[in-house]
Amino acid sequence: MSPKGFAHHDQKKRDTYESLRQEYDYIKGDIGRITEMNISDEAKKLPLEELQKQINEIKERMHDYIDTL
Repeated sequence: MSPKGFAHHDQKKRDTYESLRQEYDYIKGDIGRITEMNISDEAKKLPLEELQKQINEIKERMHDYIDTL
């Protein structure tokens, strides 16, 4: 996971496009690393599903941020 612990992101902190993009990139990197791991697809399933949920949340926050502009 990212060094800043984005899974526990403080929603009260004001999002910026840069912070959201950085968070998105960290999670995409995690997805890539898990996908490339030499473990069974079954073992990859749960973490990849959780990371996809986080990606969806970030996308929603990105849309919210754009709407405020």
